[in-house]
Amino acid sequence: GDVTLMMMVGTFIGWQAGLIAFFLAPFAGLLIGIAQFVFRRDDVIPYGPFLCLATAGVVVAWAPIWVWAQPMFEMGGLVPTVVIVCLAMLGVMLAIWRLIKLALFGHAAE
Repeated sequence: GDVTLMMMVGTFIGWQAGLIAFFLAPFAGLLIGIAQFVFRRDDVIPYGPFLCLATAGVVVAWAPIWVWAQPMFEMGGLVPTVVIVCLAMLGVMLAIWRLIKLALFGHAAE
């Protein structure tokens, strides 16, 4: 569902704004996710609402966001490089998270 949602976001607001919304969404859900984990020990977070919240924020504040982001999109190879680095960092983060779960719960919680 999240892939379809981001496809529609990109269709309506463009790929640049969609990419910015995609990378802002984790920050939109970070506080809620941490609070949910601390109070309920639940680490399952529906990501769609945070994608929508980040998209709404990008739409509302597009003019100042674009003034800040436009030079980065004009740097040619920067965007693919950032995507590759972020994917590598995601893999490292997920491996660390798995080790944390093993340490806390004694087994790999799926």
